Amino acid sequence: MREAILVLPRVLVDGTYGSSNNQLLGADEQSFKDMVAENLTYAWRDEAETDETLKQVIAYCVITSGDRVFVTKRTKKQTEARLHDRRSIGVGGHINHQDGLADPVGEGLLRELYEEVYIGPILSMRYRGLINDNSTAVNTVHVGLCYTIEVANQDCAVRETDKMSADWMTVEELRSVYDSLEGWSQIALQSLFGRE
Repeated sequence: MREAILVLPRVLVDGTYGSSNNQLLGADEQSFKDMVAENLTYAWRDEAETDETLKQVIAYCVITSGDRVFVTKRTKKQTEARLHDRRSIGVGGHINHQDGLADPVGEGLLRELYEEVYIGPILSMRYRGLINDNSTAVNTVHVGLCYTIEVANQDCAVRETDKMSADWMTVEELRSVYDSLEGWSQIALQSLFGRE
């Protein structure tokens, strides 16, 4: 079944926030949500994946527990072939037409989070910035709102174990496998936890 997903004109996103392949952009969360509300548009996901005039809006959550970060690794059974075998510190996904009109980003974030992982009580959730990186084909057609979520006792696990595996890693361990991280995870790691 085709999925209708939330998109914004790329020229609007790039013109308002710019782009960076090495840091989160300091975009105000509410201003971005206002932009979404003023330009509420949905496109078929299969068409948007190759349409460089659009940016698909993604909710991207970095889950932590103490000094550990939740890390997933995609298998070849996932639909996005460009990210197979890559590690990610972000959980989340597309906002779709079912996520409501009042706060589609907020509703989509929670829906995607609970679809992808089993997660215990959320101790805190904080917006951290915008990911807008035009350096690769997959990144060019996406824009992400990055959040951090803290849980207790590493209380998080993947749901679809055939599509991804998961582990908890320290920042130092993540830095040691930096080249295996997908692009957005490299940006989030550097921005949230600093460089070596």
